[in-house]
Amino acid sequence: SFIFNEKHINSGYYQRMKAEKNEQILDAALEEFLTKGVAAASMQRIAQEAQVSKRTLYKYYSSKEELFGELLDVILCEMESIYQFDLSKFNSQDDVVEVISNFLDQKMAITFNESFLRINRMAIGEILRGTQIPKEQMDRINKSEMLFLEWIKGAQKKGVIRGDLEATQIAGDFNSLLKGQIYWPVLLGMVEASEIKKAQVKGHILDIFSEYYLT
Repeated sequence: SFIFNEKHINSGYYQRMKAEKNEQILDAALEEFLTKGVAAASMQRIAQEAQVSKRTLYKYYSSKEELFGELLDVILCEMESIYQFDLSKFNSQDDVVEVISNFLDQKMAITFNESFLRINRMAIGEILRGTQIPKEQMDRINKSEMLFLEWIKGAQKKGVIRGDLEATQIAGDFNSLLKGQIYWPVLLGMVEASEIKKAQVKGHILDIFSEYYLT
């Protein structure tokens, strides 16, 4: 099932029922987009798969494009939650290691969530088909990435992370290492999430970061 935060779930029986029906619709839309693509998707088939009337579906979403945007929003909410670390914690090597460790824990937690992976597969497929990501959502992606970049710059100013390298290079190297170790292998089906030894991978990434980027 989907990862829903406070935006998606409200208190009260009626709100819970609405949230459950919304989840059914999003599940159905995701399956339709994965198999057909957004351009060839059918609101009728989505309604049938979600076991709701077409009229009910349109009460929730006016178009398949709006459904696509909502699925992207699920990813973005999770991405944004990952980057909510303490931006002031970069005064020592221990601070840096703690932040990176927490970041890896959060990143692995959502990467191994099957719903998150399926939405990512759908989104990447749409990007390859040429589907445009709305500007507002692209801005949110960039803002999340900038938080990590600014944290690196702060640690560089404190002399904890190497200052002879560009912060963008360090952030890029770290993200490439992280994605290469867990994200792409699982997303592309090269390995099962259950096969990855999380503690070993986390320790490996921390060792590399500490060796190459800490002063």
